[in-house]
Amino acid sequence: MLASKRSAGKHLTFEDNEYDVEELTADGSSGVDIALFSAGGSIIKKFGPIAVDRGSIVVDNSSSFRMDEDVPFVIPEVNPDAMEHIRLGNGKGALIANPSCSTIICLMAATPLHRRAKVGHIVRNDAAPKFKSHNSAKKIPETQQANNERKKTKRNSFA
Repeated sequence: MLASKRSAGKHLTFEDNEYDVEELTADGSSGVDIALFSAGGSIIKKFGPIAVDRGSIVVDNSSSFRMDEDVPFVIPEVNPDAMEHIRLGNGKGALIANPSCSTIICLMAATPLHRRAKVGHIVRNDAAPKFKSHNSAKKIPETQQANNERKKTKRNSFA
């Protein structure tokens, strides 16, 4: 398991197995089949391509590659064909971008409707406050962000 320098040296237990956390370095991605990056844009931009060059399938959870036409933007239940060319274990790495959690939820519901009735546009209402994990236990509303988003309505095309 690879993480930031701050997390290096920690130990995690999963299903009665102990795992050591090591610092992510340019050399650290050797031998990794699937790399899930959820560490922010600067980290994925620096280490993602290195992992791809070494044969890893890299899934980017940041927004860094979402608009890159050369990187498949994938929700497996919606457009699995976007990653048909990607094969694990063939020595060729690949980068996959995934959308934000709210987009995934929206498209999981809208895709069957679109397949049946051809949805033209989706109007997203950002007025509802969002909740963010805080101290791993509490949930607090992101009130400032919610207040700002109440002032606008976004229109998103759906194709």
